[in-house]
Amino acid sequence: MKFKRNELKSGYCRAKTAKKLFKQLIEDIKCKLIVVSYNNTYDAKSTSSNNTISEEDIIEILKQKGKVTIKEKEYKYFNAGKTDLKGHKELLYICEVK
Repeated sequence: MKFKRNELKSGYCRAKTAKKLFKQLIEDIKCKLIVVSYNNTYDAKSTSSNNTISEEDIIEILKQKGKVTIKEKEYKYFNAGKTDLKGHKELLYICEVK
């Protein structure tokens, strides 16, 4: 019998709700600086490893809150043998809130 994990998944893990939840979080947060760490895993063979929010959407949402700077670093990803990602990077989106 396979363990049913769908009930345990956050809305951020679901393509249908992730962008909306992220946008709401950023709109509601009260701070001077927002730092979001994300990676560029969009083409993994395992769908559970793929990102649910596009880079363009993250930038667009953060820009509504303030000035956005992006830093990137090559990053060795975890591999269970199913995916061979080239150019994998960790991205830091830094938003200086207006």
